[in-house]
Amino acid sequence: MPACVYVGTHIERPGKVFQRGGACRIVFGPDPQRPDFAPDEIIHLFDKAGIESEWTLNIQAEIWKKFIFISAYGLVSAACGKPLGEILEDNRLRSDAQTIVMEAISLAKGSGISLPENIAETSLVKARSFPFEARTSFQRDFELMGKNDERDLFAGAMIRMSEKLGIDVPRTKEVSTMLEKRKPARPGTVV
Repeated sequence: MPACVYVGTHIERPGKVFQRGGACRIVFGPDPQRPDFAPDEIIHLFDKAGIESEWTLNIQAEIWKKFIFISAYGLVSAACGKPLGEILEDNRLRSDAQTIVMEAISLAKGSGISLPENIAETSLVKARSFPFEARTSFQRDFELMGKNDERDLFAGAMIRMSEKLGIDVPRTKEVSTMLEKRKPARPGTVV
């Protein structure tokens, strides 16, 4: 089922996952390939396990809300090598993140996704809710040489979608170029 998982974790070493915040919940919704699926058993299983969950019929909007936030702040944090607090304090970096938020919103709307009117402001408020020194998971992965990262999931997906929809995403393209200069994509990686 399509879902968003909200949890702040990272792998310290194989077999050891460290949790550092996050809402610790799962938002999920109907699978378009199985429209008759009833979620009652899974909801009961999550409740029994003490996992906060939410079933929503509008799961695509939830996925986009998460993508909008993570792509913007992940791309900027990896490109500049700074934590969220420093990005928010720096006018240029904050503007870069906000511009990418707006580019992602344009792509969502161009894809027919209905989003809350205040989604851009909500993304900024969410960024401010993290500790000053918080680094995005994309930034942490990006900074590890020899490790794959999520640049294609964020920048690559946005660039391909922009070409398909005819919606320009110039700041996303610029930040993607900055990432490539800092750390070339591994062979076979699409961007």
